[in-house]
Amino acid sequence: MKTYSAKTNEVNQDWLLVDAEGQTLGRMAAEIALRLRGKHKPEFTSHIDTGDFVVVVNCALSGSVTTWFGLTS
Repeated sequence: MKTYSAKTNEVNQDWLLVDAEGQTLGRMAAEIALRLRGKHKPEFTSHIDTGDFVVVVNCALSGSVTTWFGLTS
């Protein structure tokens, strides 16, 4: 069995729409990072961009996250 290495012109990049309402920030960020990198695909190759495009909607930061990053007004 030969090892498969993805080629740039063979990669199929999809669009993913994520509704972040009511989701835990860390878990959601970890899943989005996995999709952006392309590690969820069987043809993942580390030196080729095999990831998908991700759009996040309804993302609300509150509490200690906003003060930690200086996002309070």
